[in-house]
Amino acid sequence: MQRIMNWAKSIRLPQILTAFVAGVLLLVTQACADSSTAQTPPGNSNNYIKRNDPTKAYDVKNQPAGGMNNFSDVDARAKGQEDAANAKAEALRENAGENLRNSSSNVARNVRRVLNDKEQVGDNIQQESEYVKDKTGNTTDDFARGVKEGFGNIKDNLSTAPGYVKDTAQKTAGNPLEGIKNADKNAARTTERNLN
Repeated sequence: MQRIMNWAKSIRLPQILTAFVAGVLLLVTQACADSSTAQTPPGNSNNYIKRNDPTKAYDVKNQPAGGMNNFSDVDARAKGQEDAANAKAEALRENAGENLRNSSSNVARNVRRVLNDKEQVGDNIQQESEYVKDKTGNTTDDFARGVKEGFGNIKDNLSTAPGYVKDTAQKTAGNPLEGIKNADKNAARTTERNLN
C-alpha cells in the first residue's frame, strides 16, 4: 500500500495534462484531416472490382454423369483413373460371363470343353514341373553349401574355444592387488581429466 501511495505522489499534474492534451490533439487531427488522401482511383471502378453475379451462368467443370447429386463420384482430375477402373470392371464382367458359359450342368459339353483344353493344360503342367525342378535343384545346392560352411564355422570355433577359456580365466583370476592398483590409477586419471 505504501508503494502505491508513493507512486501516486510522484506523478505530477502537468504530466497528466500533457498526456491528455496530446491524445486529444491526435484524435482531432485525424478526424479533421483532408479527405483528398482517400480518393477512388481514376476511371471506371468496375475494372478494379470483380464481383460474382449470381444471375449469370458460370463455367461448369464437372459435367452431369450420374452418381451422387447427378455428378461423377470421382474427382475430375482423376478421369483417366476412372476410365481405367471402368475398363478393368468390364474385363472382369466378360471373364465372369466366359466362366459361366464354360461351366454347365451338361456333362457332354463339359467333356468336350475339357478335351479341347487338354493340350493347353498339358503344356502348362510341363512348364510348371520344369520351374519346380529348377527351384528345388537350386535350393538343395544352396542348403548343402550352407550346411558345409556352418559345420566349418563350428569346427573353427571349437578349436579356438580352449585357448579363449584359458585366457579369460587368467584375466578373471589374475592378481587381485594389481586389479585394485589399476582401478586406483584409472580413478586418478578420470579425476585429473575432470579437473582440467
